[in-house]
Amino acid sequence: MSTEDLANSTGTALEWLTSQLSKLQNELEASETSLHTFKKDRNLVSVSFSDQNNMLRGQIQAFSEAV
Repeated sequence: MSTEDLANSTGTALEWLTSQLSKLQNELEASETSLHTFKKDRNLVSVSFSDQNNMLRGQIQAFSEAV
């Protein structure tokens, strides 16, 4: 394999990787937009698991006290 062949195959690989990166970035952006829309439509707050756990404990305690 000559240096020119090696350079051509490297260039081809670089083009393919660049197109794959672009495609994956677009898919990620679309997925993030869909997730945001899903959360917004369902009034879901973006909080950590720990914060969600604490909120649920507070709700359970409030229901228990009400009962």
